Amino acid sequence: MRLSGVFRRACLAAVLVLTVGSLGCGVLPTSPATLLKTARSAPSAPERRQALAELRGRTAPDMRPELEAILATELDPASRALAADLLGEIGDPASGPELSRSVRTDTRWVVRKRALAALGKVLGPGAVNDIQYALRNDPEPEVRMEAVLQAGHRLATMDAQPLLLEALSDRAAVVRLQASAMLAQLTGLSAAPNAESWNAALQAAQKP
Repeated sequence: MRLSGVFRRACLAAVLVLTVGSLGCGVLPTSPATLLKTARSAPSAPERRQALAELRGRTAPDMRPELEAILATELDPASRALAADLLGEIGDPASGPELSRSVRTDTRWVVRKRALAALGKVLGPGAVNDIQYALRNDPEPEVRMEAVLQAGHRLATMDAQPLLLEALSDRAAVVRLQASAMLAQLTGLSAAPNAESWNAALQAAQKP
């Protein structure tokens, strides 16, 4: 019997959580260089994934090309998602093109979401086009919610506000609610989570 889409998504997210949470205690740490080599060449996906998880907090700028290659070519989606996280940790704007490609073309929502979060870290306001693209085009509400968060946290208010107002018409209630919450955070106002109410609130706030 085929797994439902929701169950598959839950399983993939659980793999990421378990990977990070299963690191052994009391074992001498493997060097970052060795971990990166394992992440690139180990024969099994769990080994590669574990190596990437152990690189958290231990990245260096010169790892960027290898991590970009993993993001571009790795078959295991959990490993691609971890590679995106690590590129965000490094924070080099040079990762922008590869992260943008993943935001727009990766077949797994978890990778697109994590790549978008990393892109916000490395480009800040420069990620506006990809934030807008994800908000308007991504089929998964989880990714569109991430786009709302990135708009609110990374963009200037004048750029974020139109995107958040647009997100209030999203077909998923969770995205609309997140957009409303971000507008409240940015403006200090409150309104029902729909475009009409928020436009009225913003217009009223502008009156003398």
